[in-house]
Amino acid sequence: MLADGFSVDPTRYSTVFCKFRNYISYVIYRIPSDFTLMATVDRYCCSSQSTKRRKFSTLQVSYYVIPIIIASVMLISSHILIYFQIDRRINICRPKEGRYTEFFGAFNLFMYILSLYVLVLFGFLTIVNVRKQQRRRIMPIRLSMASTHYKKRQREAQLYIILFFHVASYLFLALPFVLSLLFTAVVKKPTSTFLFIQNLSRILFNSWYSIQFYIFTMSARLYRYEFFSALNCLSQRFIGIKCIRTKNDEKSHNRSMRVTVLTAEYSA
Repeated sequence: MLADGFSVDPTRYSTVFCKFRNYISYVIYRIPSDFTLMATVDRYCCSSQSTKRRKFSTLQVSYYVIPIIIASVMLISSHILIYFQIDRRINICRPKEGRYTEFFGAFNLFMYILSLYVLVLFGFLTIVNVRKQQRRRIMPIRLSMASTHYKKRQREAQLYIILFFHVASYLFLALPFVLSLLFTAVVKKPTSTFLFIQNLSRILFNSWYSIQFYIFTMSARLYRYEFFSALNCLSQRFIGIKCIRTKNDEKSHNRSMRVTVLTAEYSA
């Protein structure tokens, strides 16, 4: 905020702040992305027919996985604390020129491709697991089979939509910033135009973390239902009423009204 709003950038003058600021920024960028990947892997384990894989989708496992991810990201990113420095020619905090600049760009591109690969792989494997579970279930009544098959197809379509928008958003919002980091290995003396484009790509990259909630709630009915249910639980707890009426509430209300009418007719 100081650098963009008031042209006061401590990374231009303090080497310690230059290293620490870039290290913290990179760690903060990586941790939510890795948590999202682990959530994709968790969905795959939860939907698997193997009991051994389903055991990995528990709260006890998450208590160990979360600190391991944080510690791993902090350790993998520790090279920033060593090789980032201030370029005195243009007063910019950047990777050390030479092989490390090439390594830093290639490293970020590799992490991006690896994240995209894991996201797509376990997303499709989750859909495959869901389809296998649906084939194993047998419904005795044709009507219920038709309605159940329709609901299953809807659930599959929602999973495909979530996967598509998740991958597309990650591809178009994160890729420009990763490429800008890769180009720093080629551009020895970045111009003001290059720095401006890099700042724009950084804004797109930051927006990827903020729009995940909207992507899930807008692309899948299941997430909207869970979100509305959470709002209803909070409003009923603090206010005493449900702020949003869902279709399930309407169905239960109509069912109770029919039962009331039938009871009154039977009594009469």
